[in-house]
Amino acid sequence: METLHKNLTSRAFNGLVHHRLVIAPLTKDVSSINRTYRHKIDAVAKAKSNRDWGHFVSLHEKPYRLDALVAATKYGLKEKPSEFWELLGRVWIDTENAHQHPKKWRQLWTETTEGRRACMSDEDLRIFDSLPEQIEVWRGTSHKRGHAGLSWTRDREMAVFFARRLCYGSRVPLLAKGIVNKIDVLAYFGERDEQEIVSMKVSVISVTESKDVLSDAARNSSISIGELCAKDSNCKN
Repeated sequence: METLHKNLTSRAFNGLVHHRLVIAPLTKDVSSINRTYRHKIDAVAKAKSNRDWGHFVSLHEKPYRLDALVAATKYGLKEKPSEFWELLGRVWIDTENAHQHPKKWRQLWTETTEGRRACMSDEDLRIFDSLPEQIEVWRGTSHKRGHAGLSWTRDREMAVFFARRLCYGSRVPLLAKGIVNKIDVLAYFGERDEQEIVSMKVSVISVTESKDVLSDAARNSSISIGELCAKDSNCKN
């Protein structure tokens, strides 16, 4: 019987292969995992050679696409400003763990490469251009330093949802309220109805613990308290 590829053995644990190119359940028959890995190794090399950075990044599994984007930037992606920003926007929208890599994301968002508007869709640009000069924003988190994140929302109830999504153990969901000047907004993303504001310069006005947040959410949403605590979502805390 075929054994797991040697480059994957150190990435196999708890019944799962978790590699930058392959994330899959580990079964007795590993031939399909090996086949996928070999195919992607060749495809990544070809994409890099052809400077096809969008394909290069997408070949990586979702948790590793930020690192792939950083690598592509070093390999020459910044030479194509529109492509750089468009790809950054795609990876950002798709990410679920931006809070784990704040330094990398801050470095990318502060690139001096021109054309940052390309990270937004036409509809998002229309809304971005219509934003007021000062914007009230909200952020839901479950740890005390969470209000320092880049991802905020104009929708208080969306922030409430994120504040409650990790309500287990000793965590205390928090709701931060802030104000940001439009000039300091890096991007606006409306996908998934999150009304997301990306900024590093939000002035935090207040941080509220979850007791008030929970009652507000239960009163103003059709989602039950249990569903509010259990429902999953792509969170950028």
